[in-house]
This record gives sequence, structure tokens and C-alpha cells, in this order.
Amino acid sequence: MGMIYHYTDAGALINIIRNNTLWASHILHLNDPNEYLLPDRVAREIATEIGHSISDIYHRGLPHVVCFSKKSDDLNQFRSYANDGKGYAVGFDSQELIEALGLDSSVLQEIIYGEDEIKNFLRERLLADKTQWDAKLQTEKEKLEKEGSQTSTSGFPVLIRPFPTLEVGIYSCKSKYYQEESEVRIIISPSEISKSLIVKYRSRSYKIIPYVELKSDQPLPIKEIIIGPGHENSTRDITIAAIQDLCFDTQHRNYSVRQSNIDYRPSH
Repeated sequence: MGMIYHYTDAGALINIIRNNTLWASHILHLNDPNEYLLPDRVAREIATEIGHSISDIYHRGLPHVVCFSKKSDDLNQFRSYANDGKGYAVGFDSQELIEALGLDSSVLQEIIYGEDEIKNFLRERLLADKTQWDAKLQTEKEKLEKEGSQTSTSGFPVLIRPFPTLEVGIYSCKSKYYQEESEVRIIISPSEISKSLIVKYRSRSYKIIPYVELKSDQPLPIKEIIIGPGHENSTRDITIAAIQDLCFDTQHRNYSVRQSNIDYRPSH
């Protein structure tokens, strides 16, 4: 997947550098108010069409996500997610980031946009899930028959359903109106959170946002830090020096830090 960029404010940038940590926010607190509702509806329509039950696959709670973009130095991203251009874009090597956080590569998903694309994407995942599940159910049924058990298999889907591919897919689809973001996200499922992570809370304006910390025991693989175009020209050099000092003092490393190439005057 290559380079991905996390657009954020100054406080979060300091946390990333000092604590080798990213914050994964609850999915219902993202910018799209219809997050997961569209793919949920589409998935259920396809499931009915192919004769597959999905009620027990997901929604056992909702995931937390970290959002990135494949776009570097992008004005819309800076305006929307980096304090109206006064924040930062932190560039990571995607594969190195997943390894540093100790995560499986499957949790890093490129977002699918638009209903037609979502239908094709989820149909493929549903068919794969149905094939695997049917095979698993048949194996369990044959095992019971061999043992002479009369126990019904009707409860198996709830008890032993092992395939998370659709659950992850549901949370990597969005409306076509957000496609300019070229989003990539890390998706942390409720089951992973319950095993090893603690839900914490932070404020954003008037909101209280649930989040979990994704920590690394080594410096995160930052490849570059871009200072947003909303910074005043008179302070940009000082800011670059401060970031470089912070990186060296906390990690004994030097990262590429540069100012944005965009000309932009913030609205406030």
C-alpha cells in the first residue's frame, strides 16, 4: 500500500512522537453520520439474495478506527482534520506501521466508495464467508452424526462462527461523497478491544470521544512530517526546529520535516 498520511493537530503529533501511540476513535464519532449504515443495508440485501444469514457476524459492539489518507499535502485533508490547516500530516510506511503496532495486516483497509462498488465488494466477501461457513457447518454435522449425537446444529452459527472478513468489510465502505479523501483505516474490532485494550475518553469541542490507544514498543515508522499551510510564515522555521528537537530528544532520531507547498489562509 505504500505511504499513508495521518492528518492531525499539534497535541496528537506530540503524542505520536513522544509515546509511540496512535488513537483509534469509536466509529460512530467519525465525520460521516451514515458510517456503516449504508454497507450494513447492502450486506443484508445481498445476504437475503444468496440465502446467507449475517445477523450473528457483526454488530457485537462497534469497532474503533484510525484514519489515514493516501494523499500527502492535501488542502481538503488539512482543512478538515488538521485544525483548518494549522495542524500536521504525518507520513508512515503502511506495512512498517502495522508491524510496529503488532497488528495483522488485514486490519488495514482501503475504503470502498459508492453503492455499486460496495455491492461488488461485499458480495465477494459474503460469498466467501458463506462457502467457508457451509463447509464448517457440514463438518460439524458429520462429526455429530459420526458420534451418534442427536444435538441440533441450529445454534452453531452463534457459537462457532469463525470468519471476520465481512465484519471488517462492513467498516471499510463509505458514501461516494467522501471519495476525495482516499481514506485508509486501521480497524480494531470489538473482540480485540475486549481482549487487550482499555477504552478511554477525550474531548473534542463539545463531544466526548471514546478511543483506544495503539502503542508500539519502538518508534513509529514516521517517514515525513508536513507542517500545514495554515501556519504563519514567520513561525514555520521555528516550528520545524521544535519538531526536530522533540524527535531527537525523545527518540534520538531525525525525521524529514517540511512545510506544506500549499498557499492557504485559514478562516480564523
